[in-house]
Amino acid sequence: MRVSACLVGAWLTLFVAPSAMAQENMQLQEINNHFHLSASASIEVPNDLMTATLVYEAQGDDAAMLANEINENMRWALDIVKDESDIVAETRDYETWPIYDKSDEQRIVNWNAMQTLALESADFELMTDVIQQLQERLQVNRLKMSASDETRRAAVDDVMELALDAFKQRAERVRENLNASAWRFGNIHIDTSADQHQPEYYGATNMMMSAASADIEAPALEAGNSTIAVTVSGNIIVD
Repeated sequence: MRVSACLVGAWLTLFVAPSAMAQENMQLQEINNHFHLSASASIEVPNDLMTATLVYEAQGDDAAMLANEINENMRWALDIVKDESDIVAETRDYETWPIYDKSDEQRIVNWNAMQTLALESADFELMTDVIQQLQERLQVNRLKMSASDETRRAAVDDVMELALDAFKQRAERVRENLNASAWRFGNIHIDTSADQHQPEYYGATNMMMSAASADIEAPALEAGNSTIAVTVSGNIIVD
């Protein structure tokens, strides 16, 4: 009986081993039939939105007086902007920080205070005119041209079709080179984050100096374009 059991065990081993090898070969073949590809497409769209940040900064030995000064000048700026319905205005980032004595780091000798005004509009001519007026008291910190959300969404839909077509063309080339009969999609990822090259202009960061608006030129700006890009990546299965 013991000998018979050994023979049966040996026979089972010989019988099962080819099946395991076949299963392993099938898995290997399935893995080898997967190919990772990627394809991208992009288009240029005109920038149709301008955003600007302007700051009022002051320095003095009385923090309360500085706060009043900044509030007064921000009210002046908002009075200029409030009648322009095509401009969205928002005050941001009110900051106050002490300046210490160099010889005694515990003693405050002065205060700095600053507040930011953010503007946004699709009317570039109006924005440059308003910014020129505001520069009588405020300093331009940053100007940025970009594609609006509506323009970006419309462009992404068009570019996505181009990227998918490019991906399918690459998949077809793989099939042809392998002399395969067909291919199909595996896992696909579509990256619609826009690779945008947007013109930006930065102002000086030092303490602003008062000047008459008549002496200040309107900002020289070029709207330029943004690049909207889509990348399709993932696996295809070649049959």
